[in-house]
Amino acid sequence: MWRCSVCGYVWDGEEPPEDCPKCEATTARFAALDDKAADIVDRSRFTNHLLIQLFAVLEQAEVLQQSIKAELQGHVAKGKWG
Repeated sequence: MWRCSVCGYVWDGEEPPEDCPKCEATTARFAALDDKAADIVDRSRFTNHLLIQLFAVLEQAEVLQQSIKAELQGHVAKGKWG
């Protein structure tokens, strides 16, 4: 695993890329990560993935909340509340 010293992009591979996919820095700007740093990156990728999934679920929940509010407002307006 390699990290770009310019932008922090992490590259998986035996060798660094010719150019950084994020900032286009050259190979010389990449440093190999030691085992401990690579493990931290791997673990953070797992938790980051979980957080992204949770964010998507919560985003859907917000849409559902708005839909429920509209439905309840319709019930109140029609006297179906109580």
